[in-house]
Amino acid sequence: MMAVTDVRTTLRCLLSVLILGLAAGPARAQVVSPLDTKTGAFPRIEIGAQTGLELFGDGILLGGGGRLTVNLTARDALEVVAEPAGGFEQSGINGLYFVQYKRMLWPRVPRRVGVFVVASAGSDFHYDRVPERRDNRPDGSSVIYPAHTRYSLHRLEFGGGGVGIEHIVGRYVATRVEVQGLFLDGAAGIRASAGLTIPIGGFYARVP
Repeated sequence: MMAVTDVRTTLRCLLSVLILGLAAGPARAQVVSPLDTKTGAFPRIEIGAQTGLELFGDGILLGGGGRLTVNLTARDALEVVAEPAGGFEQSGINGLYFVQYKRMLWPRVPRRVGVFVVASAGSDFHYDRVPERRDNRPDGSSVIYPAHTRYSLHRLEFGGGGVGIEHIVGRYVATRVEVQGLFLDGAAGIRASAGLTIPIGGFYARVP
């Protein structure tokens, strides 16, 4: 009878340990998950703003713009960057856009500098605001052309690649600097930018 009781007691203990292990397992996984926003890990979406310049041939373009980052894994991301170049004109905006793949060389750690590489493709875009125009005819009548906007987004024309560094300085902000080489029809250029990044729907975990 004593042996049966000992076996039952042992089975109960093993079952309790198994249940506690299964319950604790997901919790531990949430802590280390790089994309779990509920535990404060790296969020899946980030937005950023930067300023920079492009050197291509004899031309220099100064600009700044925005960046949308979608983290696919802890180290891989897809990004869309739009940078108005040469400033804002009264009639509209001219600029460059990039679609790029970003790869961290090692997982990001708060309060430390991380290094990443990027491969990009891009082209230019134009946005114009055309004001209302009125033409007077010889017979005294007038023709009114209403105000309108027009834009164009050219297909991807040039490619590039480069390296950058990222530094998580707080739960809701990181700094970023990157330099890329650009290539178009046998010509080469340089693109450099620096800016800030903030997470959406979460925060950077484990920041002291």
